[in-house]
Amino acid sequence: MIINLRTLSDPTHLQILRAAAEKLDGALDAFREEIRHVVEQWRLIQYLRLPVDELELSVRTYNSLKNVNIATVGKLVLKTRVGLLKTKKFGRKAVDELEARLATMGLTLGMELNEKILAELA
Repeated sequence: MIINLRTLSDPTHLQILRAAAEKLDGALDAFREEIRHVVEQWRLIQYLRLPVDELELSVRTYNSLKNVNIATVGKLVLKTRVGLLKTKKFGRKAVDELEARLATMGLTLGMELNEKILAELA
């Protein structure tokens, strides 16, 4: 976009410039939204790749995860609360601890992840 600044003293030209700036800002909104979405997806993938041993869990909860071969947050969030409670050596306190820790990252148990994210984790 080229703007001739020599004629901006005319109120009509100022209105035209203002309208052009508003249109440009509106056009950039789509890019801002896309960038926000990409950043959110990237952040989610980083959390999901995190090894569970970095969650600072109690030894009992960590060992329970290890016993059922859950090594990453990505594998963990695919499990449901009920499913974990039915797992041997998983009690309510362990599941509560996991839910609290996941909540600090904006995650929950029983998350449904789209195919694109699942492919990133594979």
